[in-house]
Formats: sequence, structure tokens, C-alpha cells
Amino acid sequence: MVEPNGDCPTCESYERRLAELIGLSNPLNATRPLLNSAEPFDLKEYPANMKPTLELTEANFETEVVKSSQPVLVEFATGWNLPSMMLEGAIDEIAGEFVDCLKVGMVELDSSPNLGLWYGVRCLPTVLYFSGGEVRVGIFGTTNKEAILSQLRPVMNSNTIGQISNP
Repeated sequence: MVEPNGDCPTCESYERRLAELIGLSNPLNATRPLLNSAEPFDLKEYPANMKPTLELTEANFETEVVKSSQPVLVEFATGWNLPSMMLEGAIDEIAGEFVDCLKVGMVELDSSPNLGLWYGVRCLPTVLYFSGGEVRVGIFGTTNKEAILSQLRPVMNSNTIGQISNP
């Protein structure tokens, strides 16, 4: 229930707990400016070899994925879906580790829904591995980096298999 002054006890206790977790001494006064600042915490820099994933759309999908000479790992997700957000780190790590032998991209289904329909995406996130313009592996739902790599090992070419270490 919201108090007459507009304060919400639930939000207030949430902010207090959040402040305790990040080590703020005066939680209610300190968290509000942090939520509006550009860099509220020390943000970890990505390693130098990590490249961002490609942003795939209906306009560039055929060129970047179907006609690609390299194998392509594509995540079909949305920005608001929690399991999709949880998988982003694993996809980014794979993109960084296999820069020379694997393209990694993401389809934002909110802006490119036809790609999801075309490839039968029924669960979020969905990760598809394309090679030679065809889907070779499908990984559905929340997973981790090791599980993704274990699914890719059998279908990757011999040059790349040596680069994928066993967990």
C-alpha cells in the first residue's frame, strides 16, 4: 500500500536492501542519485579480445547469416525477457573467445518478429547455430556457456573443435 506522501514501504525496503548489498551507509538518500547517474557502480571493462555480437535484423540476416562463409551462432531474444538477459553474458563470452572462427549475433524479436516466425522460435531465448546457411543445432531456453559449447562441439569443423575446450 502506498503511503499518503507517495512513499511505498515495499520500494523503500527494497532500496534499503540494495544499498546494504552495495555497501552504502545512508541507503535512502544515497541510492536515488545512483539510479539516475550514468555510471552508478564501477563497471567492469570487457576484455580486449571480446567483440560485441552482431545486431541482426530482417534487413541484414540473409547477408550476415545465410550467405556467411563462417559459421554463425544466433541468439533470438528480447530485451525484456529475464532468461534472455541471463544468457547475454555467455553469448558475449563465446563471441570473444571465437572471434576468428565464429560469427555471433542477436536477433531482437521485438524489432524483427518475422525472423522468429520463419525459424519457428517458440521459446526464449533460442540459440541457433548456422553453417552453410542451414540450422545445424538448436538450443532452447536458459542455459550456460558450457552447455552451448558442448552442443556445438559435434558439428563444428575440425579446425574449430581444437579451440573449444572440454569443460
